[in-house]
Amino acid sequence: MQTRSNLSKIFCISTYILVCLVLTSCGRNPQLSGTDKVVAYVNKEPIFASDLKRSLALKAQQDPLLITTPDVRQEQLDIMIDRKLIIQEALQLGLARQDSFVETIKTFWEQTLIRELIDFKKKEFQNYLYVTDNEVNKYYENLGKRLTFKVLKSRNKRELEDISDKIKESQPVETANWDTLGPVGYDDITSDVLYEAFELPEGGIKIIEEAPYYYLVMVVRKEEALRQPLETLRPQIEQQIRVIKEQRLFDEWLKNERKNAKVKLIKE
Repeated sequence: MQTRSNLSKIFCISTYILVCLVLTSCGRNPQLSGTDKVVAYVNKEPIFASDLKRSLALKAQQDPLLITTPDVRQEQLDIMIDRKLIIQEALQLGLARQDSFVETIKTFWEQTLIRELIDFKKKEFQNYLYVTDNEVNKYYENLGKRLTFKVLKSRNKRELEDISDKIKESQPVETANWDTLGPVGYDDITSDVLYEAFELPEGGIKIIEEAPYYYLVMVVRKEEALRQPLETLRPQIEQQIRVIKEQRLFDEWLKNERKNAKVKLIKE
């Protein structure tokens, strides 16, 4: 029977193999492998200089104080050799053909691609992330309030319009689907729906579209909140405004992609 220590070691090695195998297979440029210098062979399988360099760079990211000395380089190469031996044995046993392994690789690969695309889009959006004094002043003004909302979500706009009309006419509304949120400050929210509803007065009600849903939002209570002076909060406010704009630009891009994509839903 394996001890807890051995099981932990095996788990760590397995995780390390998975990450490094994906990074190595995704990062290699096949056009360069023919001219890439080989630094070691493991059972006739090469380890390239670019693989070692990439592995050292990854280690340096994890430890910014790392100095790449010959000993550190050799230590990393020894780790890569051990990894090759373990992977070769796993492949020989046919473990890479197991469905669980294939799905894990696929999931990790997809997550990596999504993260890379988000980083790419952030750079693409940089020219649009400027902040004006009016935006700062508006954000600061809203920081002085804390609101409590009631929110009703539906795909049926007509249904929400009927409920909204009854509320405005002080008629009873029978529904148990309201969500109550708050009290929340302006810097607590992350939803564009609540950002837009924050401008409503106490008792105000509005239908806001965020495809594919509609939201009926009512401000139940609006109260004063303490805040620091504007000049103290300005850097934080400017950064938060950029984050909001960045998220909205990405959401808008994704909505357009969804609109133009050929998506077919299969009903059960």
